[in-house]
Amino acid sequence: MFQEIQQSIGDGRNWSWALIAIVSILVGLTFRQLVLGDLLRKLKNKNKTWYKKTQQRYESLSLIGWGLFVISIFGFIMIWHNESLFTRYLNLSYWLIVFSGLIVVSYIFHLRAYMQAMVDSIQENIMTEKELTPHAD
Repeated sequence: MFQEIQQSIGDGRNWSWALIAIVSILVGLTFRQLVLGDLLRKLKNKNKTWYKKTQQRYESLSLIGWGLFVISIFGFIMIWHNESLFTRYLNLSYWLIVFSGLIVVSYIFHLRAYMQAMVDSIQENIMTEKELTPHAD
């Protein structure tokens, strides 16, 4: 049964690229959740206002990470759909390393974006608290 499904997916590269895309996206987002999930959950539980500010700032800083993630998924799809075009330049395992490396770099950019968003949020909140705190003269 499993071998028949595997054979069908391998033979039907015209339609099975969508399955490869879905699996790649799910694996990528699951790994991202594993890496960032605890951190975000703790931040949200501590202070929802800081969490919202951090999320808003992160969304503007994370475009490079999301772009690399999309490029890597698109690369996996293109390799699956038209392997012969890619193997003219490098063999398949090297292409998989390249696109997997793009995903890793994408995660690094996501982590950097979250760290920068948190630092910005902390700095903003410290400045606000200083302005609100009366000075003892």
